[in-house]
Amino acid sequence: TMRPLLAALGRAPWCLASLRTRLTAGACPSARLLLVRTFARAPPQSGKDASQIRGLLAVAGSLRGVLSVYKEHGVLFNAINVSAMWVGLGKTRSAGHERAGFLRDEEPMLMTLLQHTERLAPRLDGRDISSICRGMALLSFEPAHATIRLLSATAIPRISSFTVQSLVTTACAFATL
Repeated sequence: TMRPLLAALGRAPWCLASLRTRLTAGACPSARLLLVRTFARAPPQSGKDASQIRGLLAVAGSLRGVLSVYKEHGVLFNAINVSAMWVGLGKTRSAGHERAGFLRDEEPMLMTLLQHTERLAPRLDGRDISSICRGMALLSFEPAHATIRLLSATAIPRISSFTVQSLVTTACAFATL
């Protein structure tokens, strides 16, 4: 999955040059890749509702809590909210048996979220794509692998718009799979 992205990097030499010159000592736990300093990010282009939804996701606290925000407000979710949703699901710590039960019990809703993500794919920017892929990889939800492949294909024509941090986050996601 990384090969097409790396090939596309060759067509975006500024990314490759930045990647070479901005490496720091941190390591991606799953890929042992060097991390890159975060560059200035474009401000999110969302309205008040999107901001409130991100706030709800930030305080959800559990896998079921994060997903309940989507159940209640999913029709309002834009690209930034979907990205925050996957990041929240991926970052929420839970015991292995709890996560397995969540994935089993909530599979229909997670499939709906995957479909929502796929519909938004043409409108996602590099940061959203990298965040979504990382969240999906950390969640370890097997059906998400097809969506990650779709996002990878979506990323290739836009690779020159990715920041170095987005490239590294995407690489870490693929290495985690």
